[in-house]
Amino acid sequence: MASEHQSYYVDEEISNFFKRASATRATCDDRAKELVSGLVIPVVVQGVCSHSVNAGTRADFVVQSRPKGFQLNLQKLHLTRENHRSLVPQVLCIGLESPAKGRHAYHEDLHRKAETELRLLLVSLPDRFHPIIQKPLDSIPSVFSLPVVLLHQDFDTCNIMVEGVICRLV
Repeated sequence: MASEHQSYYVDEEISNFFKRASATRATCDDRAKELVSGLVIPVVVQGVCSHSVNAGTRADFVVQSRPKGFQLNLQKLHLTRENHRSLVPQVLCIGLESPAKGRHAYHEDLHRKAETELRLLLVSLPDRFHPIIQKPLDSIPSVFSLPVVLLHQDFDTCNIMVEGVICRLV
């Protein structure tokens, strides 16, 4: 689907994150207020594995709530901040008490959801559509046996970092 036809709704993305999280949005926003005082404003583009807000009296901090399994590598963050001072905000992270679903469980959920939805189509649509639906249904085991790749939901040029000296993606 072309990007001009896609819609992004920040509230929907925040809601999707908290459906999988062990804490509520209110709890995370309250904790952000405790850490830096002042405003708490959701960032315009949310990550899949975190809830991010601009916070503080001038909204000059970024506070992220992240499940335990998705902690930021603070060493890389500090190094990035050191090399690109004005471009990297001060980031504070809140670890959520229990981890989000593990990658394996998430993968199984996707498999189950794909199969369930295709089977619903199979029983709901006229017989003439059955061969069209049966083919992807039969392919589900093969598809889910493929290696998992990293996919950044808000993949954009502003999310691509390049190591300056050797021009390598990081």
